[in-house]
Amino acid sequence: MNEIYIDKLIEKIFNDFPELSSIDVKQKNYFFEKLNERFDYKKENKSLSVDEIIKKYVKNKVKTEYQKPTEIVLLYFNNYLQKQNCNLLEINEEIVQKFIKEEYERGKKQGSIRVRFSRINQFYKYLENEKFILQNQNPFNKIKLAEINNNQITKAIIPTEDEIIKILNNLSLKEKTFLAIVATKGYNTKEFYELSFNSTLLETKETKGKITVTYCWINDDLWNYESNRDKEIIYSNDGFANNKNFYEYISTPKWYNEILTDFWNEYIGDNKFECDDCEIHYSELYYINHHIDLGVYEQKINETIKKMYKEKELNYLYKIKDFRLYAIKNIYKNTKNIRLIQKLLNHTTSNTTRRFLQNAGIEL
Repeated sequence: MNEIYIDKLIEKIFNDFPELSSIDVKQKNYFFEKLNERFDYKKENKSLSVDEIIKKYVKNKVKTEYQKPTEIVLLYFNNYLQKQNCNLLEINEEIVQKFIKEEYERGKKQGSIRVRFSRINQFYKYLENEKFILQNQNPFNKIKLAEINNNQITKAIIPTEDEIIKILNNLSLKEKTFLAIVATKGYNTKEFYELSFNSTLLETKETKGKITVTYCWINDDLWNYESNRDKEIIYSNDGFANNKNFYEYISTPKWYNEILTDFWNEYIGDNKFECDDCEIHYSELYYINHHIDLGVYEQKINETIKKMYKEKELNYLYKIKDFRLYAIKNIYKNTKNIRLIQKLLNHTTSNTTRRFLQNAGIEL
């Protein structure tokens, strides 16, 4: 950039902003100070990658014993931002608040979140001091550490049964089965790789006649069958029929059994997978999981929900995780078994599960 160009640029600036001619000395000095900050920021921002900035900070500004945990936290935060399509050097207060909210929703302890927040906060002070960001670009200047608590959590919006039925009525049979299992069993969709199905005719004193019970399970099923040992089986058309089958029928909605029965009749029937000591029925969903990403089903369900929301048939734009939460809420309501929910959510401790349920607005 030559001097003639710079002179023209200055002339254009003063033509576009004539008020610059009337500012006093103090304002002029402030103007040039901020202008220099902006040039320094742009220069520094281009010279290093985010990972390099993090490593430079950890190496030069953090005590040796805290370097590893600090780097882990900063990389974790940067990874979160990337998933939100955000740049670590260009974030706002809303993103930080969202990060804190989701940490609570994952069941993290308040003390753990405060430590993470403190380390990230110190990093952003460094970015500000070293001119990687400007003062007004530091969102942590607007958030007080002492005010962070789980009251910041917005309670989860859990769909109602009527809304679930309305959504199911707009899905194909495979999509219905996918969503019905999530909303009833509370399985993580990754566990669908282990899904097995069976169907039987069953009769007990309570059914007053033979009923069709179609059910699915994973290898390590989580339902509490012990509470129904007193249900006497009068009739069963296969050797698998027992109180487990009957409990599946009485503990799940009628629409769930109907959808699974339709799915069984349409896609499974007499197709069986032979093993050494048993005969297990596997669904087409199971087989497809090894060739097609489960995300195909989830994507189609999300597209249907988005369309229904846009047409004002739904009040909220639900995600698959909301239907899993619906199942977890009902399972806990029926069993009051915190260990069962802990296992279902794959939590390390029951305290984590309790916090998860409380943050979701589920009464314990």
